[in-house]
Amino acid sequence: MDTRKKKKYMEGLTRRMGFDNVHYVEPQGLSGGLCLWWNNKVNLVVNKSSPNFVDVAVQLEGSNFIWQSIFVYGCPNQKNRRDFWNQLHDISSPSIPCIFVGDFNSIASQDDKWGGADFSFSQARDMHNFIEFRELMDLECKGPYFTWFNKQFGRVAILERLDRALASIEWKEAFPKAYVLNEALIESDHSPLVLCLDGFQTPKKQFSFKFEAKWMLHSECQAVTSSAWNQQIIGSPMFSIMKKLKFCRIVLSK
Repeated sequence: MDTRKKKKYMEGLTRRMGFDNVHYVEPQGLSGGLCLWWNNKVNLVVNKSSPNFVDVAVQLEGSNFIWQSIFVYGCPNQKNRRDFWNQLHDISSPSIPCIFVGDFNSIASQDDKWGGADFSFSQARDMHNFIEFRELMDLECKGPYFTWFNKQFGRVAILERLDRALASIEWKEAFPKAYVLNEALIESDHSPLVLCLDGFQTPKKQFSFKFEAKWMLHSECQAVTSSAWNQQIIGSPMFSIMKKLKFCRIVLSK
């Protein structure tokens, strides 16, 4: 939850709502602070936080499964948007099941926008590259599709899907029925999101790829890897490199 309320008020609200714990990030100027509440039934440790995210490790009661949850408030300032995406890359670990939840202040495709100026791919490039780079899954949403409304009507009305949950493949395997419920807009210009886990399944053991030096002696090794590496990729240089490495891994695993 993003809020501009003072810390003491948020701590009092914690007790009134029946939560046991709270983590609060002070607001900076007009950028609303962040507040995270949880009960003792959830084993939660805050790893790091900033005005744009709260990074936590989560373990449900009675489970040995631990995952990383990153609660997001995307930078509303276009000038600092790239720094925000770099932060998400830096704090998330590909080796740990993870999920990103919240207001990304960014759309992922033309379908995520209605009204206003014509859609440009530049509006979605960073979000698109982040999803592809980390191989994330956009969780199914139920309820109203658009999560933000500029509270204008007629020709000046704009609706966008700025809020969502993005999960790694490993996280989705643990919660295969998970979905996001987009609640109705009431006072805020954003819809509240409810992440519904709906059951837990023990994740399958993941295959760990390792390059075998003996493959280099095979007559087709160079041709196979060159073919995979020379695939045309659209995106940032780092995104391109990661996709090429993925292609090489796939062809060498066959």
